[in-house]
Amino acid sequence: MVRQNETFGLKDLKTFTLDTGYTINAAPIQFELLVATAPEQPTGKEWMRIKVNSPKGEKPTSIEFYYDKSLILVAKTDPSLGTLYLKDYNNYEQNIGRALASFNAARPRVQSRSLLYKVIHNLASAFRAIDVNIKYKKLK
Repeated sequence: MVRQNETFGLKDLKTFTLDTGYTINAAPIQFELLVATAPEQPTGKEWMRIKVNSPKGEKPTSIEFYYDKSLILVAKTDPSLGTLYLKDYNNYEQNIGRALASFNAARPRVQSRSLLYKVIHNLASAFRAIDVNIKYKKLK
C-alpha cells in the first residue's frame, strides 16, 4: 500500500512502514523473490548457472530451485557450500548443483522445461535485486 511517498506492508494483520530499518518485531525482514522461467518452452533444458545483480553488491543468503508450483525443493545454494557459495564476478553467480538427495537419491542434474527459483536474503541489512540471469543449455 502506498500513500504519497510512504510504502506500507502488512504482516499478521499489523501494518508496518517499509524502507525504514530491516527488522519487524526484533526479527530480520526476509526478502524473497520467487521467479518462474521457461525460455524456449517446448524444449527440455539443463539449468547451468545463476547470477544475481544487486545495485550495491549485496549478496543473497541463499537461492532455492523448484521444478513446479508444489515448491518441493530440488536444489539450493547457501553458505554451507563454503568458498563455492555465490562468487562475486561483478555480481554474485554460481553453478546450479545437482538435485538434492532428499529430492532424488540418484542426484541427477537439474533438467526440465521450466524452473522456479527463489532468491532469499534474511539478514538485517539492505538488499535489492535488479535482475537475475539464468543460464541453460537445450537438451537434444
